[in-house]
Amino acid sequence: MSDSGTMVKWKGSFNWRQCFPLGFLMILVTLPSGDAQSRGYHLLPPCDSQIYCYGDLLNVVQMARVFNDSKHFVDMSLKKTPNETLIAFHDFINVVGPNPTKEQVEVFVNTNFNEPGSEFEPWVPDDWVQNPEFLGGVVDPELQKWGQHLNDLWKSLGRKISVAVEKEPEKYSQIYVEHPVIVPGGRFREFYYWDSYWTIDGLLLSGMDKTVKGMLQNFLQMVETYGMVPNGGRTYYTRRSQPPYLIPMFKLYMEHTNDVDFLRENIELLEREFLFWENNRSVIVTDNQGKTHKVARYISEVGEPRPESYREDYELAENKRTEEEKEDLYVELKSGAESGWDYSTRWIVNNGSNRGSLEHLKVTSIAPVDLNSLLCLNAKILSEFYQKVGNYTKETYYNELAMLKNTTMAEIFWDNKAGIWYDFDIKTRQKRNYMYLSNIHPIWSGCYGQEDSRAHTIEKVITYLKINKVIDYVGGVPTSLENSGQQWDFPNAWAPLQHIVILGLYNARPIHHEAEVLSFSLAEKWIRNNWLAYTQSTPNAMFEKYSVERLGLPGGGGEYDVQLGFGWSNGVAMRLLAIFGDRLTATTGGSVIVQPHSILVVSVVTYLSSIMLQ
Repeated sequence: MSDSGTMVKWKGSFNWRQCFPLGFLMILVTLPSGDAQSRGYHLLPPCDSQIYCYGDLLNVVQMARVFNDSKHFVDMSLKKTPNETLIAFHDFINVVGPNPTKEQVEVFVNTNFNEPGSEFEPWVPDDWVQNPEFLGGVVDPELQKWGQHLNDLWKSLGRKISVAVEKEPEKYSQIYVEHPVIVPGGRFREFYYWDSYWTIDGLLLSGMDKTVKGMLQNFLQMVETYGMVPNGGRTYYTRRSQPPYLIPMFKLYMEHTNDVDFLRENIELLEREFLFWENNRSVIVTDNQGKTHKVARYISEVGEPRPESYREDYELAENKRTEEEKEDLYVELKSGAESGWDYSTRWIVNNGSNRGSLEHLKVTSIAPVDLNSLLCLNAKILSEFYQKVGNYTKETYYNELAMLKNTTMAEIFWDNKAGIWYDFDIKTRQKRNYMYLSNIHPIWSGCYGQEDSRAHTIEKVITYLKINKVIDYVGGVPTSLENSGQQWDFPNAWAPLQHIVILGLYNARPIHHEAEVLSFSLAEKWIRNNWLAYTQSTPNAMFEKYSVERLGLPGGGGEYDVQLGFGWSNGVAMRLLAIFGDRLTATTGGSVIVQPHSILVVSVVTYLSSIMLQ
């Protein structure tokens, strides 16, 4: 930044990390600048690479529309060094001029870059087993057979990063990690942060403890390197994170292995990940009674387009009048990506409503229910972990912090009249009383935040679900009731959100009789939707999202085509089979439930199979 606090557009070869090491960046966000007071944040420099993160080369290639998906280009590796590639680009522009054609840019890219996927080497997990134990409790033959197929998918989703990436990391956007990973699938050719919680749950059910430990070690490496876990395993993701599920992932692993030595060796890194959110993603708000609370939000303070969606962001920002407005929109777009909900009307603030376009994103001014509920859970788990390793001072500290966050859930997010938790608008100090499935998160985390009985709270939550009629759909619970065309809205349903509502209700069964009945009903809908889509598609496939309106159809909307794979969908299906497999059936009355138009899945997946990973 300049002395006036305005953002400087740096050009040429420049290594931000050398000038701004991580420790200094953590301090930088608290320093004053000319635009900080009006914006509420300080712009940070983009990530290191002048090819993959920012710069003229990135702009020219992405705006030329060489690839339908902007992510394709930034996943390509370099054939030569970055400096040689930048020189080649300079020479290329000198020859063809500042506005090259698509065909000219395509020749330049093919000359200087390799196709995505060249950064991997063959790998089959050596802890994979043919018949994992949980399948023994699945009574329906069709579902048991399907469960075996889901178990097989881990082999196709496994990736080991080549040592070439370790030796010449500057040629790749892929971040080198020592241990193999399970990728989500489709266009997602790297590990992703919050996806991995549900993937790891499935892997543990499959008996793949060694693979899980390796994935956790990779995440710990990220915390050691970047001070947090990035959005995903690419350099262009290193200025933003995703919902912080590392500590809950670690808890899943501990429940399966009780590997106390591994916990003791790494508990400080787990704490560092938690403190990133406390120190860099939290603000102080005042409730209507004048009491202050610390709440977390999503915010990625980089005023540049997302490299993996460069063209889409750039064209959207063209409608803005000033550079500052464009930078602000880029911050909101990246912050929405950090939330994992990219995108949803949940993040739109427009004339007092949640209706509008992506130009009206205000992610940074919203304190999300689920993020704050998750951090409450993180504090509780850290307290348990410190007790396990014998640090009773920190056990007490994090237990008290968890109780404080639990109080905040009650006093900031809980709406007693509606009987649910709502996101909180930091600027207006008002609850955002819209139906999003994230509102249910506290019953899963256990951070109810209520002084009255938990049974009474569960009763109110179930009533809320009934009044909004979101449990009436044939294919699961919709993400929202807003049919906006965004992928995290109606009619889409996502595996992690189904897991949270179903398991939240299931865990409440000892205190509320209807919770268990409802959890099974929702699990049955979700499993049948997943199973039917899998059996009717060619090739057989799991989707990243599904429609709630008709069984067997993928979801849609958003910035890219529905993807196949799919890590978290597999993991959630396995967990539901493990819990309810003694009652679940693939059919009703001996016949498969087929909805109108479900045959479309065949043609949809035939098309999508062309973009599957190599």
